[in-house]
Amino acid sequence: MITTKDIAALAGVSQTAVSAVLSGQGRQRRISEETSRKIIDTARRLGYRRNLAAQELRRGKSSAVGILLPAPVNNIYSYLTGALAPLLEAHGYLSTFAFWEDFKGQIRATESILCRCPSGIITVEPQHMPHDIKIPVVSLITDDARFDVVDFDGEDIFTQVIEHLYQLGHRKIAYPYSVQLPVRYGKLTAHFAEELKARGLSTQWMGTLDSLSVMAPPNLPNLANLVADWYEAMKERPTAIVLPTDMLAIYFMREMTRRGYHLPEDLSVTGCDNIPFTEVVTPTLTSFGERADDSLSDCLVACLLHRMANPDAPRMIYRVKRRLIVRESTAPPKKNQKNH
Repeated sequence: MITTKDIAALAGVSQTAVSAVLSGQGRQRRISEETSRKIIDTARRLGYRRNLAAQELRRGKSSAVGILLPAPVNNIYSYLTGALAPLLEAHGYLSTFAFWEDFKGQIRATESILCRCPSGIITVEPQHMPHDIKIPVVSLITDDARFDVVDFDGEDIFTQVIEHLYQLGHRKIAYPYSVQLPVRYGKLTAHFAEELKARGLSTQWMGTLDSLSVMAPPNLPNLANLVADWYEAMKERPTAIVLPTDMLAIYFMREMTRRGYHLPEDLSVTGCDNIPFTEVVTPTLTSFGERADDSLSDCLVACLLHRMANPDAPRMIYRVKRRLIVRESTAPPKKNQKNH
């Protein structure tokens, strides 16, 4: 059986440091990020497993972390279900997942996690948490003033994608959005418009489609049809379109192909999530993936461990950077498509 002594010897650190990091006390004990990463990587490589039953007896509390996510069907949440568990396990915590597909499911999933009294919670829908909750909570994407939040840097994503399309020669860039989404999305929409204006481009191809406020998987084919109808109804059509999720972009490309369009010759399309399907659809989809130095799962776990060790620390808001991954769905506009 692999022990903390074995990890310490291979990593070249003290056994005390190993125990602190693997029990989630690394920051509290002032162990550097570099040393913590070395310890965690060594523990993974050796296949180390903590005795969680003994650990719970020593702590006097649960070794579970509750994770509340939408159903992981071909989206970024499917990636997180696989990435979070080993990261938390390396720190001595078991992951307890609960998923949902609709609003009622959100409430049931939240209750199922709370009744297990976890040591911490990661959730996309923090509004269902009790007002007097004592468990450390980190919110993913959804901003709740009570909790730390880890989110994508949406402004940087929009800046990158608009610059990419602009450099390809696009001057008519479309972006459908919903005014029914939270305030944060309104700010991102405003930033999209600012980025267009900064390059001397018109915002006339930005349009409101309130149906986009419901992005549940069963709605995606219908939403793709609505976006295609919106595109065809334009008197002067754009040469590129930016869509908020990869699955919507994939359904949209399928619908446009069915209607006789050739992509990206007639229209360049971009997504956002870099789900596995982006590399197997035709054309392959330009999207945004993780940077090696800014992993979403790493940030979520680090933020939760920090809150668990420092319950009175100031609230944290962390924006995760993403990198543009250029694929076949974006190309220069056709010469007969006028750009002004």
